[in-house]
Amino acid sequence: MLLLDTERMQELMKSFYTLTGMTMSVIDLNGSLITGYPTTCPFCHMMRQNPAFMQRCMQCDKEHFRITRESGTSHRYLCHAGLMEIFSPVKRDGTTLCYIQLGQVIREETMHLDRMHIFDYAHHQFGLDGEALAQAINALPPISEEKFVAYQTLFEAITLHLHSTRVVALSDSEFLGRLEEYVDHHLDQDITSADLCRYFQMSRTQFYNSVKTHLQTPLNTYIRTKRILKAEHLLKENKRSISQVAQAVGFDDYSYFCRIFKQTTGLTPREYRMQKITAK
Repeated sequence: MLLLDTERMQELMKSFYTLTGMTMSVIDLNGSLITGYPTTCPFCHMMRQNPAFMQRCMQCDKEHFRITRESGTSHRYLCHAGLMEIFSPVKRDGTTLCYIQLGQVIREETMHLDRMHIFDYAHHQFGLDGEALAQAINALPPISEEKFVAYQTLFEAITLHLHSTRVVALSDSEFLGRLEEYVDHHLDQDITSADLCRYFQMSRTQFYNSVKTHLQTPLNTYIRTKRILKAEHLLKENKRSISQVAQAVGFDDYSYFCRIFKQTTGLTPREYRMQKITAK
């Protein structure tokens, strides 16, 4: 569902890294990595060769991504190893398009203690040691609290730039295609907004903002229209009773189905069927 100008995004991420020393990654709505620069810092790259550490990283990222997605706002935190990171949504008209993860830096004010803590954590929890580990930890960029806040403010301005210049954009055709596919496959069921939010991995607000932006019609009207179009097709086939057709397109109440069908087509289901059969 995401349109990403990878080349321009890479240029922006590289520039941000050059200025700040902070890695930047683009994360999709499911929490999966799309692209990043650099892919990871030297310390994380070395540590993630350890399966147990990698598993801890994945759990940490998953939990903080969940917090960000549920809050809909930027979320700053210390990762399990003690590095500062941020998750932040990139939005358009209230709809989240993707997320950006920044960080893998340490606090300048406490950098000596932080480096000792990280070394002890890697050694005692995962059995890692040696000069290479110490060098990787010492290479972690220290950033003061003042600069970190400034970078976060700068980054939030960058997120506005991303969608205003369409570096990141939501594909109308993909959103509508996925919505149509879901509705078509569930016409015989009660289609709820909760089901659709889970399907699109969006909050209720995000989903309805996307519907408003891309569908240009109320969701209930769209679903009802799809049900009646399917009913017309089944009535023309003349293989099922009218009550069976009603159930096949999600109407448990036969009388309600007949009323909605006539409001939409100007004919009762029986009249519609007879007209189509006579026309053959």
